[in-house]
Amino acid sequence: MHIDFDCFFAAVSIRDQPQHADKPVAVSHGSSDASEIASCNYIARGFGVKNGMWMSTARKLCPGIIVLPYEFAKYEAASREFYDVVLGLNALKVQAVSIDEVLVDVTNLINDSTHPDIDGEETRALDMATRIRDRCRERTNCEVSVGIGPNILLAKLALRAAKPAGQYILRTSTTASFLATKNVRDLPGIGPKTSELILRSFGTDTIADIRDIKASRLAAVLGPKTGQRVYELCRGIDPTPVGAANEVERKSYSINVNWGVRFISADQPERFVKGLCEELAKRMKEDAVVGGSLVVTIAARHPQAERRTEKWLGCGKTESMARSVRLVEPTAEAEVMGRVAARVMR
Repeated sequence: MHIDFDCFFAAVSIRDQPQHADKPVAVSHGSSDASEIASCNYIARGFGVKNGMWMSTARKLCPGIIVLPYEFAKYEAASREFYDVVLGLNALKVQAVSIDEVLVDVTNLINDSTHPDIDGEETRALDMATRIRDRCRERTNCEVSVGIGPNILLAKLALRAAKPAGQYILRTSTTASFLATKNVRDLPGIGPKTSELILRSFGTDTIADIRDIKASRLAAVLGPKTGQRVYELCRGIDPTPVGAANEVERKSYSINVNWGVRFISADQPERFVKGLCEELAKRMKEDAVVGGSLVVTIAARHPQAERRTEKWLGCGKTESMARSVRLVEPTAEAEVMGRVAARVMR
């Protein structure tokens, strides 16, 4: 199952301001034209407004859009209720995707290995989805949607069909016909560059057409790994188990700041980086690991960049610089990493 809130930030904010329930609403850090939309309800989407859109563009599409501020405490509370419902299922595996989205393997709850019954399993899965949606609604006063499928790929596609405020099951028997109406770009995990390469190379990007292409030819054009992945996805095949993303061996720890930081004195950059090293050290010590090398990457303002960026607290046009330093001995000490990072910056 793939379970996801509908318009999470917007839904939580509108819940406590019902006077906006029938109006186009967006959640953002501000209402200026340079503000970016984090979430918008389906009424706003009907005007063409999308998450990640600049407010200036959104207002052109929907002049009457209402902008609400972030309410992080409420988001956290709603998320806790959501995960309490999901974890209360006692499913085989649970994979958190985000604060409002989760993948759940419910095989142990709907399968009867002694008396296999596909119709019965599907009925139990649909009944479970209804209960999940009812419980989430009772505890958060918000809607969630549920996609059901025999693997992660099909559950994700089913979720898209379920939204908003619904549930949908994608059966193995109907997978081929369901996928035949889609394009390769509709497949989760296939980015725009890959889909454009497919269209340019084969003159089509419909799944029905791509299924007729041999795996060897796809591999020759897209590369062995991507070619095989596309071949399988077009047939509804996805062997990835729920929870696999949580089990990947971690080989590095990092702290990234992707908003523009403005310094006004010479000592501030060094203090800032040392503060980042303290947070990095905290995370490493929690997992009882040490690091043998340190990489410092800086995106400095481009000499020709405007002082005022288009996006609030954005980086604007930058020049990236990176340097890797091998430590004398592995460490997780903030003081050591901070001293090395400061030396690199000089």
